[in-house]
Amino acid sequence: MQEEKILAFDTVSSVCSLCIYDGDFHNFETTSNFGHASELMPLMDRALTELGYGLEDMDTLVLGLGPGSFTGIRIGLSTALGLARGAGLACYGVNSLRSRSYGHKADIVVPLMDARRGNVYGAAYGAYKKEPFNGEFAVFLQSLKERDEELVFVGEKLDAFKEQAPSFSFKDPGPLAQGVIQAYLDGQAQEELVPIYLREVEAKRRLEEKNANSGN
Repeated sequence: MQEEKILAFDTVSSVCSLCIYDGDFHNFETTSNFGHASELMPLMDRALTELGYGLEDMDTLVLGLGPGSFTGIRIGLSTALGLARGAGLACYGVNSLRSRSYGHKADIVVPLMDARRGNVYGAAYGAYKKEPFNGEFAVFLQSLKERDEELVFVGEKLDAFKEQAPSFSFKDPGPLAQGVIQAYLDGQAQEELVPIYLREVEAKRRLEEKNANSGN
């Protein structure tokens, strides 16, 4: 049986990451603080050219849906929808926290993203599972301190949070788009391409709690 050829990208952070899978993982990444609108398509063209493929050779497209940069999420989503329609590709999305949990050996893997002002996007996978979270790192950390299992935090630019959790290990996530493909191959993808904006969900939850408390 012919190996499924998969094109994947993740644009939700400062890293614009792309991967092509044809039985092996071929990773291409660039870093920018100016968004990825002008970077993603040239990166994809370079990857396809270097590997001798055209977009028509791909079977499936998978992208990271967030959480992360609102602009980055929208760039990834609009690009994916355009490519999928134009080339007739099956298209799927994965949670970008979930995709960052692959490739790390520990009882509990905790992907983190800096959400600014001391806040994080985070989740936990493995022996202990915690649903995607947006809020203060100190609050998130408290729920993990009681765990006896080996635990590792995974993410980019986490120096500010290392100081608050000196007893834990912190590791870089590795190629981000490769994790997107690994999540897809692991059955963790969804057909519904809905951006994941945890900040909006958390704001709504807090407003509901405030309204409920004011009614007591």
